[in-house]
Amino acid sequence: ALGQTHVALVQVEASQEGASTASMQQFSLDLSGPAEPLLPQQTYRARHAEQGDFAVMITPVARQADGFVYQAAFSHAR
Repeated sequence: ALGQTHVALVQVEASQEGASTASMQQFSLDLSGPAEPLLPQQTYRARHAEQGDFAVMITPVARQADGFVYQAAFSHAR
């Protein structure tokens, strides 16, 4: 278990996902992380300088020479 480990993830891409509507926007963020630790798919507590703390589910989607790429999908009411 990771416990209270802090892992910095960096946004590398943002893209529209699914069928956004007039009242709901769907998008995903691809995030780059270090080689250790591998973060398994689950919900994590995230901290953003402007957005504050929130829960986000991330999924590892690719391994790179220097770490992992994760994806987080969002549905946001407009």
